[in-house]
Amino acid sequence: MHINTQNHQCIPFVIGRVNPQKGYVHVFDDTSLEVVMKTLDTISDFIRYLTKKEELIQSGKLIGAAGEDDLLGHYLKYIDENGEHTFLPKSKKQFDGIAIDEGIWDSFSKHPSRLAQIKANEISYSWDMLIEKFIFHITTGTSYHLSHPNIKSQEEIFRLLAKENRTRRRLLATAINELITKTPDNKKATKTVFPSRPGEPFYLFMLLTKLKNIPYEKYRQVRHALLGSHLQILKLEYPEALDIIGVATETGTSEERSEDFIYLDTSKWTVENNKETEKLKKEFISQGLLGKKTMFRSSIKEYPDNKPSKIMVGMKGSERNMPCPCGSGKKFKKCCGREK
Repeated sequence: MHINTQNHQCIPFVIGRVNPQKGYVHVFDDTSLEVVMKTLDTISDFIRYLTKKEELIQSGKLIGAAGEDDLLGHYLKYIDENGEHTFLPKSKKQFDGIAIDEGIWDSFSKHPSRLAQIKANEISYSWDMLIEKFIFHITTGTSYHLSHPNIKSQEEIFRLLAKENRTRRRLLATAINELITKTPDNKKATKTVFPSRPGEPFYLFMLLTKLKNIPYEKYRQVRHALLGSHLQILKLEYPEALDIIGVATETGTSEERSEDFIYLDTSKWTVENNKETEKLKKEFISQGLLGKKTMFRSSIKEYPDNKPSKIMVGMKGSERNMPCPCGSGKKFKKCCGREK
């Protein structure tokens, strides 16, 4: 088809969708693969980028792009009305087509907002470590307690943990880190993290002091049972919660710790479950096991705000027409010096 174009409607060297029934095959060279995978380093962020790129191509509005990295830089620069990255923001949807110039990625990767994002995301990798630790113990058979001791039955909780994007992982890691650092060693504490968007799971983090005068194995049993009860009570208090994940560990900041994970699927929650949990809640209250609750409703910006540096603050008058010190290539007044 590419050689004999007179007999076939084919544009040479353009592949498109080989089989419309099976979607796209995305091809990366070694350079673009490294850029994309290091920048979009969660499965949710990566798949969303591929999906949005397919939508752009299918719209017929992509005239061309200097490279995959510049395409990525353009995508990460804009946000749509749903708060997601987009190639065609509302201000550009009236255009018949867009061409992605060379240099966009270089400008984006050096911008202070991007550098601040990288710094802010550092804490989020503790969530990645938690996932790796969880899956390691499942695959090696070293998990302390499993209600269903095989990887297939534990796959759902692993999928939910791994589904969180990078910004959401930053929020979750911050929540559990603050709980650990601010809770005294001799206190029990819980924190509930609500979904950022509909359909996301509820999380309950619990800290329990190591119980004295009992074996550690017994302590783990008590902690696991206590965590499961707290998840049921959370469902009772928030009926809209369908997926609830509990993570428990001991108090203190020591790196030598264990974790318990429990996933509660309440899609088939019954009136009888409600009645049993109401009794459980009353029992917990009578025993002083339901103290003051800590809720974690927080919104974080993907790109944290940055205070202009001294050199930026000092730019005024005609100096505002000079190139921005951040290296974006734009004038200072149209980049970091924009009035807010």
